[in-house]
Amino acid sequence: MDWFYRELAHPTSQESYYLNKLLNTGVRPGDVLAKFLIEDSRFEELNWKSVEVLARTLNAWKGRNILSEEELQSTWSPMGVDFYFRDQAKALEQYPKETGELLRKLTRWREALRQTLAFP
Repeated sequence: MDWFYRELAHPTSQESYYLNKLLNTGVRPGDVLAKFLIEDSRFEELNWKSVEVLARTLNAWKGRNILSEEELQSTWSPMGVDFYFRDQAKALEQYPKETGELLRKLTRWREALRQTLAFP
């Protein structure tokens, strides 16, 4: 977990791609990785695209929507801001409404993902 979250400090926009590959290797450790990522206190720092990857993966594993496809698709910003948290303060300054909405949405998503851990 330390390695994974340390790498978030140097975003490349590929984090979600690699996370998807790690989670969907077809072997059991993927669900262990998801559990550790979500339970880690640094989960609040996880970029929105990686949170989306976790949600889509858990939707598939659980066979039900933890977060609906409609909710997940509504994330892209119409103003094209890079929300990989490279400069959240700048995004809040330039697009306060949209950034605030995204941050509130991510809070809801993270809570929904945490709740899935309580139910097999």
